[in-house]
Amino acid sequence: MGILSRLEQSRVMAAAQQTSASVPPTSKELGRWLSSPSASGKAVNESSVRGIAAAWACQRILAESIGMIPWAMFRKDSLGNADKADDHWLQDVLVGSPNRDQTTVEFRESLVLGLCNNGNAYSVVERNGRRVTSLTPLASSRVDPMRKRGSNTKLNLRDGEKFFRVNDRGMPEDFPSDKIWHVHGFGSDTLKGLSPIGAAREAMGGALAMEEFANRFFSQGGMPSGTVTFPGWLTPAQKIEAQEALNKMVGGLGNAHQVALFQGGMKPEPWNTMNLEEMQFLLARKFSVLEICRFYLVPPHRVAELEKGASYASIEQMSQEFVQYTLYPYFTRFEASVQKWLLPVEERQRFFLRFNFEGLLRAATKERYEAHASAVQNGWKSRNEVRMLENMNRVDGLDGFTAQTNLASVEKIVEGAVGKAVDKAFARILAAREMERVTP
Repeated sequence: MGILSRLEQSRVMAAAQQTSASVPPTSKELGRWLSSPSASGKAVNESSVRGIAAAWACQRILAESIGMIPWAMFRKDSLGNADKADDHWLQDVLVGSPNRDQTTVEFRESLVLGLCNNGNAYSVVERNGRRVTSLTPLASSRVDPMRKRGSNTKLNLRDGEKFFRVNDRGMPEDFPSDKIWHVHGFGSDTLKGLSPIGAAREAMGGALAMEEFANRFFSQGGMPSGTVTFPGWLTPAQKIEAQEALNKMVGGLGNAHQVALFQGGMKPEPWNTMNLEEMQFLLARKFSVLEICRFYLVPPHRVAELEKGASYASIEQMSQEFVQYTLYPYFTRFEASVQKWLLPVEERQRFFLRFNFEGLLRAATKERYEAHASAVQNGWKSRNEVRMLENMNRVDGLDGFTAQTNLASVEKIVEGAVGKAVDKAFARILAAREMERVTP
């Protein structure tokens, strides 16, 4: 029975048990839903973070940017040259169809989301012999990388060897390291990467608290909270009745700016007269956007934060830096992980994975054409290579390399000059002899 089949069977068993008896959740599953609250009192987890606009935008930008960039397997020859290895068996999995339910774009997006949330991405590996035939992503919050210590697993492993515990609805199952592809995020722990959500817990908790505060503030008509005093003591029943009456009079958007009727000596008094401007509420919300962008290394203009005087030139430069310093570490992380965990040892020297991200660095048309002209004229790119970069078909006869003759070396120039001088002298001798022959 395959890994996916066993996981599916565990889901069915878990569902059946839940109908008759409660299944105690594992500590990781419990933490996934409850999580530890931030100082603001808001619980920060994968589900709640998706309600923060800046966090949602950062995660979507990273996932879709990496998902849309082509990647391919390459073959390296003895001279160090590399060509696309379209016939390699891993090419069909990574580029064609990673599993029965996803395209390569969707597959990569799910892996990047795992890195953005948990700092780790996991996929179930199906093999035919030593060759990978399928990669199916797992929710990173459901996987625990561990090491064999005594009898903590039934797997036949050496002490200290790595394995993965997959928790599916309270039904944990252990898998050896060759059955799970683990893309390790940033961090010094050899077992797993650091969680961005965990690192940004306070910043995201503050953003969630401000979001809730704004919603509650405007749901009460944009008025600060207050108190109502009453001459004398109220019984518990009277307190409940008075509170319900007040909520009906002044609570909710439907009662905003309506006239409230107080009776029986009740006297309204303001509790908090500080307005949103004095609280610097808007500045605090903008700062929370920048804080979240810092954690994900996403330029603020990518999440529509443009109040820092961003110009066209600065945005263009920041977009280049986004590729170089934010996306490129993801590229190298995936490439190195495929090299180490998916390729057999004997193929690692000849085959490798590469992202074709040069398209993201394309400049304006004029600058791009000038760069192409320089490459062709200096002989380090052929004209057909330039056509391929511009998504144009190859043309016969344009595979050769050309160079400007005025850039020849001094030796070649001298050699050419001497040759021309010899040719001219020889031509003059032949001409003189011809004249002597025809002269009577």
